[in-house]
Amino acid sequence: MFYGVLPLRVDFLRKVYKIPEHKLDLLVLGADDTQFDLSEKESIRYNIRNRYNIKENDFLVVSGGKIDLRKNIHILMKSISELNENNIKLIIFGAVNDDLNEEVNKYKSNKNIILIDWLNTKEVFEILMAADLGFFPGTHSVLWEQSVGIGLPCVFKRWEGIEHVDVGGNCLFIDEISTKSIKESLLRIVNDKEFYQNMLRLALRKGIEKFSYSKIAKYAIEK
Repeated sequence: MFYGVLPLRVDFLRKVYKIPEHKLDLLVLGADDTQFDLSEKESIRYNIRNRYNIKENDFLVVSGGKIDLRKNIHILMKSISELNENNIKLIIFGAVNDDLNEEVNKYKSNKNIILIDWLNTKEVFEILMAADLGFFPGTHSVLWEQSVGIGLPCVFKRWEGIEHVDVGGNCLFIDEISTKSIKESLLRIVNDKEFYQNMLRLALRKGIEKFSYSKIAKYAIEK
């Protein structure tokens, strides 16, 4: 068998190397569930929010990874600063590329934006468990699958061949990234409680099942 970790990579194997369909399959990236315990989610959520002075009723958005121009995280930061909604908080974690330092520094002093350094795997999962929404407005990162794998609703930049993170309504895709589109997506999710709860329900029920590495490993072995 030949496995692609993204649908577009399966397509690449099919189109470029002419591998027969019956020898191809998708084996997704995921969340290493030996690194976290979802039964501790509530206590982790409380501790992380307390550490960063985030109230329980604040809507916490998280993003991060390698912060370069193509990740568009600086546009997300600009959007949060323009919204000026005190109950919407943003945590950004990761290393900022030198060419974005000046842009990121414009917004890191905003009272609703928290910028922290690179985290180890366990700490990343703790931040994700403390959040209400993952927001990834740029190029793909394994953080997409990790977020879905712990049951976190998300917003992603739409890329053809990387839509497998949608397990039936756990996420939104944005076609064109701008402060306008980001703010509209955020306000829709925050203000429409029923819409958000449906995202959360699907994320918890289907995201964890499909994107935890214990399930992925079992699938690969049984295949």
